[in-house]
Amino acid sequence: MRLAVLLTRSATTMLALISAAVGLAWWSNERSFTMTERIHLAHHSFEAHLHLRANVADIFKQYSDALLIGDRDKGAAETRLKAAIWQNIGTVRAVVAQEIRLVGTTEASELNDLAVLEATLRQQIIKMEQMIALPANQRDIEVLAHVLDQGIDRELAAQIDGAIAHEAQEVLETEQDAARQKVMSRFLLLGLMVLVMIGAVVLVLVWRSRMTAPLTALLQGVRELSHGNFSHRMTLAGQSEIADVANVLDELSARVAARERTLTEQNAGLERAVGERTADLARMLDEANAKDDARRQMLADVSHELRTPLTIIMGESDIALRGEDKTSDIYKEALVRTREAASHTSLLVDDLLFVARHEADRPKLVLDLFDLRQLMLQAVAMIDPSLHVFSDLQPTPIRADRNRIRQAVLALVQNAKVHGGPAIRIRLLTTARGYKIHVEDDGPGLSPEDRERAFTRFFRGSNAAERYAEGSGLGLPIVRAIAEAHGGGAWLDDRNGGGTVAVLELLKSPQRREGPA
Repeated sequence: MRLAVLLTRSATTMLALISAAVGLAWWSNERSFTMTERIHLAHHSFEAHLHLRANVADIFKQYSDALLIGDRDKGAAETRLKAAIWQNIGTVRAVVAQEIRLVGTTEASELNDLAVLEATLRQQIIKMEQMIALPANQRDIEVLAHVLDQGIDRELAAQIDGAIAHEAQEVLETEQDAARQKVMSRFLLLGLMVLVMIGAVVLVLVWRSRMTAPLTALLQGVRELSHGNFSHRMTLAGQSEIADVANVLDELSARVAARERTLTEQNAGLERAVGERTADLARMLDEANAKDDARRQMLADVSHELRTPLTIIMGESDIALRGEDKTSDIYKEALVRTREAASHTSLLVDDLLFVARHEADRPKLVLDLFDLRQLMLQAVAMIDPSLHVFSDLQPTPIRADRNRIRQAVLALVQNAKVHGGPAIRIRLLTTARGYKIHVEDDGPGLSPEDRERAFTRFFRGSNAAERYAEGSGLGLPIVRAIAEAHGGGAWLDDRNGGGTVAVLELLKSPQRREGPA
């Protein structure tokens, strides 16, 4: 904050506090004057009601004497008392009007009560004067007693006493309000005084923090710069003139220190770049080695798997060519076995090529729309007509590569017949995105390690070595490659009660490009 702004705000704050103190004093004085005036009016009204009660009592006593012993002064006393009564009522009405102007319409109800009292008083006076005007022999003593007892002693007296009690209560309340006003004014003045003192202390502390502390920091910073310590920063907050000077000095020292840091940062950057590049080269070398190992393993696996059918082809050829000429049946039999071996080799190469394309994320599928349940029934019947496909789904449309799906189903069922138990259950289920094919068997099952490795190329489980001597080890890897190529998956689970459950999940419409297999 600028020092000029701080000075302006400080002066404004003090002026506001002083104005508040003056305003409070003026308000307290006005309230005291108002309360004093209200107390005066309340006493005046109370005195007027007392005089009214006394005059009312006197006038009705005069009327009673006139009725009983005669009107000796010919109504002079009654006339004087009536004038005094109407004067008392006028005084009360004037006082109430002043109270209304002073405090508002809250006192307006007194005017209504006064009007009722005046009407009742006039009515009773008229009755008494009418009775006095009658000849003595026509006056009804019972009527007179009723007027004196009911109209004057009860109704009129009750109204006058109620008005006097109300005025007495108003006097008491007004005096209590005045006392409370004095106490409140004292507390407000005391609070404002405390607030002014606190404001003054705060302003002193603010000025001290805005001036003394920044000047001390500025002086210390200049000393550090004079000693050559350009890394020292004053970093004064705010927008004061002192902070501006400190910021300029910080910028100058920063420029000098930046020259020293530049070389250090450049060296560190070169070291980081060399380290990152070395790490990249090491990672690329590891990837190249891994790919080279995979390629060598692939060649070794292919060589191993192709050796058997090639040996068969060479053996059959040697048998056909060795010795004397043979009959056409012998040559034909040798050619049939050679063709079978060549066909097996072709299928093996085709499967290896599909797996390799899948691993390179370039599978080729021939997609068309067909009924999955019908395809399963046909595939299962090719292996064992006694097996059934359990499913309530009909129809089961799917857009996929018909031949590859048939190959996956055949591989799962064949795997269950070879490695599982005699009880095989095949089920077709629906999912939110497509279908699931379950092939369950009650065989010995697989260990957790074998289940993890069962989808590795050319892997054969521990039970396969004991129960089955043939097989290339490509069945489950082909199944998974086909499933993933269609956007699904394949895995193995344990079956409740023993055995294995092979699961093949397929989408109804895989998002794959079409092309030749």
